[in-house]
Amino acid sequence: MNGLAKVGTLLTATTGASGIGVGGVYYVSLETIGSLVKDDVLGEGEDFNESWKSQHKKLLDASKEGLSSKLASIKEKYTDNNNSEGHKALASWCKDTYSQTYKNAFSSENKSLLAEAKKYCIQSIKERTESGKIPNLTADTDSSTFTNNYKKLNNHNEDTSGKLDDTLLALKKTYKDSPTETEWKAIRSWCSVAFEKAFKGSKDNLFLLTQAFCKKA
Repeated sequence: MNGLAKVGTLLTATTGASGIGVGGVYYVSLETIGSLVKDDVLGEGEDFNESWKSQHKKLLDASKEGLSSKLASIKEKYTDNNNSEGHKALASWCKDTYSQTYKNAFSSENKSLLAEAKKYCIQSIKERTESGKIPNLTADTDSSTFTNNYKKLNNHNEDTSGKLDDTLLALKKTYKDSPTETEWKAIRSWCSVAFEKAFKGSKDNLFLLTQAFCKKA
């Protein structure tokens, strides 16, 4: 299931709104937070429990200054990160936020609320991956990791470890038994981009690929 299905309806329909009059202008111009974050948001269910716990920890570590009132209230009320009620409260806040107005013809952009939704309702693949397993993505200190991960292309099982995308397929087609700096840096570059994408579940294709090609042994 995608993020939209997992967390419920993010966007109240704008279709059918009249283009005539004030009401029509409002509905035609309406943008919600949900219409912008779309299916990048975290879902519900056991597969996302650790993610919501991590996001709640992020909230607890954040400064209260600048937080919207409801988020600040969650931070104050649920101070124990091991208590799942805090995780549920944050997930509920996110779900409610998706239907909130980002902007319409009569209001300016609610940039602060959008920023909060992106920070606390979306988790990157990098954030979801164990920190001790993430190689250096800028310096060359983990060249051996990326070299070894490049070699996995030769025997990659798409049924269990994810279907290769165009970039990885191209690398596999030109596979070298003795990879050079060009090959392992290509894997590192791919990982740098993939790690910043949203986590959409442990069976999501991109997540599976990152776990195969972007982690330390």
